[in-house]
Amino acid sequence: MIRTLSAGLCAIWFASRFAMAETCIQPDQLHVETIDRPFVQERFLAGMEKPLRSEGRLKVSAETISWHMTSPFDVETVLTPSAITQSINGGPPQQAGPGGSDLSASIARLLANLLQGRWSDLQSVFRVSKGSTPAGAPWSVSLEPLDAQMQQILGKIEVLGCADIATINIAHPNGDREVIDFAPGNTPAP
Repeated sequence: MIRTLSAGLCAIWFASRFAMAETCIQPDQLHVETIDRPFVQERFLAGMEKPLRSEGRLKVSAETISWHMTSPFDVETVLTPSAITQSINGGPPQQAGPGGSDLSASIARLLANLLQGRWSDLQSVFRVSKGSTPAGAPWSVSLEPLDAQMQQILGKIEVLGCADIATINIAHPNGDREVIDFAPGNTPAP
């Protein structure tokens, strides 16, 4: 009941967010190569009354993803096909994940495909479902992991958009969830 109510309120908020916006494209028409946008991320954890909130800037280019949280802490995570690094308070980058491995490249590729709306490239890892959306209306794409091990840590991902990706909702099997909202920004299409 609460999830249904929450989903309904989210849909109303999402639709109202784009009420005055330009006509929306269909999710298959989304082809973004570079991204440079601010974000707000809220993590809703079981047992915590209020969500953990962070803010920052996302930059995506052909080979690099920079997730730079600026508040409440300054932490920049950079994903490339060869490494995942983190820099704290502008310090030197430190290895934060598997370096020079197929896993690092896979993580970077999956995240880039998600952020750039490459739905067909995600079908080897996720069940991709696109909601039925009238032309010009906001849309949603749901991603559910196919791998049983991945299903233990990651539930459903819902991507909401209009002319671009606006919100990513991530549900975890333990009931935790994350909501990432992207402010309109510089997202030139090729």
